[in-house]
Amino acid sequence: MLKTMQPKQKKAFIVALLTVLFLILLPWLHFKETLNVDFKQHAYFNVTQPVKTLTYAVLPQYSRTITYQKYDAFVDYLRKSTHLRIKQIFPANFEEHLRMIENGEIDISFVNSVVAIYAEQKGAKIFAKAIGTMGHDKGTDIVVRRDNVLIQNIQDCAGKRWVGISPLSSNGYIFPLDYFKENNIDIKGFKKIYCPPSLGAAQETVLLNLLSGEYDFATIPNGSLETTSSHLNPNNFKVIASFPPLDSWVFIAGRNLSEDQLKRIKKAMFSLDINKPSTRKLLNKMGAEQIVPATRSDLATTQRIMEKLGILNINKLYETLWQDDEKNNEGER
Repeated sequence: MLKTMQPKQKKAFIVALLTVLFLILLPWLHFKETLNVDFKQHAYFNVTQPVKTLTYAVLPQYSRTITYQKYDAFVDYLRKSTHLRIKQIFPANFEEHLRMIENGEIDISFVNSVVAIYAEQKGAKIFAKAIGTMGHDKGTDIVVRRDNVLIQNIQDCAGKRWVGISPLSSNGYIFPLDYFKENNIDIKGFKKIYCPPSLGAAQETVLLNLLSGEYDFATIPNGSLETTSSHLNPNNFKVIASFPPLDSWVFIAGRNLSEDQLKRIKKAMFSLDINKPSTRKLLNKMGAEQIVPATRSDLATTQRIMEKLGILNINKLYETLWQDDEKNNEGER
């Protein structure tokens, strides 16, 4: 019969035949039962979160090389003692350092009292201070070039061109502002007040600007001439006035540092002791004898000076910088 059919007829016949056979055999075919899924039952998997690396930074007074050499062993000690991942980073200047604190990019920071007060306004927390030269309780030197015969004392600075470390520097700018005011020198009478940008070597930058002859005197932390002696000859300068130290530098915790992390860091820091052979070498390298607890009350002198100068608002701080042509232009307006 198939031989007499046309191709299309053959195809239709075969399809019909297969359909009939399928229907006949259907009752005898066995299929697996439908899979039931119970969504009320859960399986939990532990996913390992990447461990965050904490950052440690020192306000950049010196070059990165000097800063690294002074604090690398300290950071390594913190890593081993706390079992936290910590790395030392190097902000370019004081302003970038404060900005990174505000942005939560620095977790542990060693800063002067001025930066600490501004940082607390942005959520950071003062928790420790260093006893010893690491604490930067050094005071301020007012220096001129060795060949400068016009400036012999602080009164001779009136009306001259002043170069300082940074508007955020305590010994290099804020404390001298107050010192001049206390000595009846009108800071608005200076011909120029300038803080040059620097890349992690603020003291060297200021002294180089002074050597250039563009400025008449500089304000630097006491001991800076010795610290920078490998780059600059201290005999090129002379100190015409000094005043004593005020508030020391402090350690601050960034706003993203957890309470547990801070607790571990405090324990490690407060365990350091110059009398312990195991930590004496480490402390000597930093120039510290001990690290002790601290709070905002330890910066009471800086707080009082900033209030007196009207610079607790950081925007007011930058209004203290000028040069005489800017003041004249303001007078014309």
